[in-house]
Amino acid sequence: MGSTEKLCAELENNRRQLREVLQKAESLVEGLDADAARWRPAPDRWSVSECLDHLNATSRPYLSDLAATVEQAKARGVFGDRPPKRGWLGSWFIGTLEPPPTRAFKAPKLFIPAQAPELTTVMEEFRSHKKRWDELLVESNGLDLWKVKMRMSAFKLIKMSLGEIYAFLLAHERRHLWQAEQVVAHPEFSRR
Repeated sequence: MGSTEKLCAELENNRRQLREVLQKAESLVEGLDADAARWRPAPDRWSVSECLDHLNATSRPYLSDLAATVEQAKARGVFGDRPPKRGWLGSWFIGTLEPPPTRAFKAPKLFIPAQAPELTTVMEEFRSHKKRWDELLVESNGLDLWKVKMRMSAFKLIKMSLGEIYAFLLAHERRHLWQAEQVVAHPEFSRR
């Protein structure tokens, strides 16, 4: 993905995780036909394409908010290279999202996936979002990831550091890829 610029350790780790997310999604959908991608294990559970579309729905506002936050932080000169320093709230949020999930959350209305979305379209957007995310990681290099704060797109009252937001979003990606893997592992699932 993207630039070969040397990033700080935290961003390089985020970048590695982002590549892993993309690779996992690509291998998950490989060989799936349209019906398999839309198959639900139960009426109240999401299909593979809905899990991925939920990640797209989440990325849309977060990528926009991240771009604005990075631009503003650069303009204000909020630079630094401190070691990771997560607050208790950020650590809690990230921990609750890591798979396998220990608690269910209802997706905010803003992040509800389209019903039975077309996998090809979903994956094009998914790849595009990961490319933009990679660009934002590069653009964030040199910023003080723990001093720069951003309001969460779904929970406007909550602010977390830029470093926490990246970790939160990566955990969220892993959670829903795990969810999609459970669909594929279901005994009634068929790839074609």
